[in-house]
Amino acid sequence: MGRALRQAEWAARLRAALAGLIEEGKMKPESIVELGSIINGEVAPCNGPADITLFRESQGGVGDIALANYLYEYARDHGLGVEVDL
Repeated sequence: MGRALRQAEWAARLRAALAGLIEEGKMKPESIVELGSIINGEVAPCNGPADITLFRESQGGVGDIALANYLYEYARDHGLGVEVDL
């Protein structure tokens, strides 16, 4: 429950910060896009050196674990890295 609460609190703070930027005219609502739109090439990831790309994972790190497992198996299958006993 504690982790879910922290994630919900962080999400609420992010929404509030974005709303503040929009209200102050520092950000346009249409500049907020889905990650898939960037990956599919529908939207450019950056339009200039001052642009910031922010990504919030909503799955609780499941993607991180899947990526780490893929990289581990790739390295193992290709004889890369060093295995250590913990």
